[in-house]
Amino acid sequence: MNGLVTPRRLEDVIGLVGPNGADKTTLLRIMAGERAPDAGSVTVSPATAHIGYLRQEHERIAGESVHANLARRTGAEAAQAELDRAAHALTDALPGADHAYSEVLESWLSLGCADFDDRLAQVVDDIGLDVPLELSMTALSGSDRHDSNGGPH
Repeated sequence: MNGLVTPRRLEDVIGLVGPNGADKTTLLRIMAGERAPDAGSVTVSPATAHIGYLRQEHERIAGESVHANLARRTGAEAAQAELDRAAHALTDALPGADHAYSEVLESWLSLGCADFDDRLAQVVDDIGLDVPLELSMTALSGSDRHDSNGGPH
């Protein structure tokens, strides 16, 4: 691909459509930083922006709730843990902790962690996933698991 330009406004949404084998997943993985491009480069602007890529996941972690699964897979769980570590470093007055906390907080906010639970509830409602968010992933039916992976409804 040459000259691919994605939407520039936060509210813009794009669709990626193509036949099997057209490298749609590869493109998404490259954009999300999970794979390097074979040639060329990917520039994300602003540099602090996050590109979400929620791949289908077929294995389930015993005891993991729907909420915990989605927090882990969206990066919200890791961002919260990083914010907690930065807050402890700030409390301990470690050198550079104030700058590190500021950067981690910016990332946490840009990922939407501040209102993650509210947004998650809205998305679950929008896609019609009619299960409690604290239900274990291992208790979901096949179609519910598919829906929690972002599959068609």
